[in-house]
Amino acid sequence: MQHTEARKHTCLNCDATLTGAYCHQCGQKADTHRITVPHLIQHDLVHGLWHFDKGLLFTLREAFVRPGTMAMNYINGKRVRYYNVFYLILLVLGINALVAHYFKQHYHIVDTNTTKGLVLDNKTADVSYYIKHYFKLLMFLVIPVFALSGFLSFRKLKLNFAEHAVIAGNLLLTGSMWYFFVEVGIYCSISYGSIIFNSIVWAFAIITFIQPMRLYYPAAQHIYSKTDFALRLLQWYSFVLLQLYLVLLILAAITGKTNFKLG
Repeated sequence: MQHTEARKHTCLNCDATLTGAYCHQCGQKADTHRITVPHLIQHDLVHGLWHFDKGLLFTLREAFVRPGTMAMNYINGKRVRYYNVFYLILLVLGINALVAHYFKQHYHIVDTNTTKGLVLDNKTADVSYYIKHYFKLLMFLVIPVFALSGFLSFRKLKLNFAEHAVIAGNLLLTGSMWYFFVEVGIYCSISYGSIIFNSIVWAFAIITFIQPMRLYYPAAQHIYSKTDFALRLLQWYSFVLLQLYLVLLILAAITGKTNFKLG
């Protein structure tokens, strides 16, 4: 896998010969370098919050069609065409929240604080309790959880933690985009009965399950055999579930609910 180097003489985006600070053919910076944790924080997260460019629609399309290829292109230095993934996540999640608010108003759906399905007793809570009350915290932890799982499961890719965080960001973006359509379908299916509702939920569960494969396979297909890749993917799922379980245990201890139920 190619990584950016400080004195690279060829543009990583279009392979044109570099003669200055920017590529004369595509406009990408000549000093495009390997993604590190400081770069991820200072450039991709902070810089992305204040810049809005023409790569938005292209990035949204690629996230649907080729999320794994998009992630690896970005990691390998082909970045000029892509909009900032982490800012897009915030944008899509915000749109999802607005859509949910609209449909709740339209169908007169009222959130209640009843204990059914949430708090079972003073010391025990359902998982939905933590999703409802700590949703923002859990969303914040998703990317590092996914990234660490990828770092531990796909070591042969020789990607660092920050580069796995880019893949994790693309994974969260893709899932959030799919959820937009699922959310609309769920609310629209209220008038048509539980069969359509359940079908949409199961379809989203299947889509969610296969997304990690779509993200990692383009990078892993020439390094792992199909069997080994499948085993590594199962290992990725296991690490994700283990970490999320530990997060729930910590939340249970902090909130004083020393036990929780999965359903």
